Amino acid sequence: MSGEELDAYLPAKLSKEGKEIARQLLRGFDDITRKAARLGALLVSMSDEDRALFIGGFPAHYRRIWSNLLRVGRGEMHPRLATASGRAAQILQRLPYKEQEQYIVDLIPVVTGESPRSVKHFDIDGLPPELMTQVFAQGGGAARVRSVKEQRDWRARQVSRKESAEEKQEKKSGSSGGPWTIRNGRAFLSAAKAKTGLTAEDVERLRRELKG
Repeated sequence: MSGEELDAYLPAKLSKEGKEIARQLLRGFDDITRKAARLGALLVSMSDEDRALFIGGFPAHYRRIWSNLLRVGRGEMHPRLATASGRAAQILQRLPYKEQEQYIVDLIPVVTGESPRSVKHFDIDGLPPELMTQVFAQGGGAARVRSVKEQRDWRARQVSRKESAEEKQEKKSGSSGGPWTIRNGRAFLSAAKAKTGLTAEDVERLRRELKG
């Protein structure tokens, strides 16, 4: 994403001086991206032997950055991802270049609720960790971003699995003859008791069992 594209994110309420500084920052951002591409091209121009000696002489953190820049030079990684270290960025680095660019520019679409409008777009550094499994499909070293429809299907499967597990537990509790099961300080009614409801005696007994 270039500085001109990022210009759309500048708040309208910035002061005149603030806008000028902001635009300088965006121009600097363009410089960082161009420098990453330039460094990658330089690494590609080195012989394999020299490059291995050069990268191998640095601590692990720097070796990772140099290796990423090499991928930038080879056209395998977007310059924006070269120094990114978040989990989402690490997964995006495994995608084809065009897809990397798509999610950097257009951001990552994420389903956050059941409403058709419950879709938010996250930057690669802002995607909440708890949504990673929903958003990314991984396996065998490959990775991809699930579409909005796929994410909705994934969420529906999770709800179905949870309800199925709860139903099995309820049946298990009901077959034992007890009106309820106490787990982690909570009472779960059997299917039979859920239908008949609790009496005052049941409530008193349940209160004693919960206090344990």
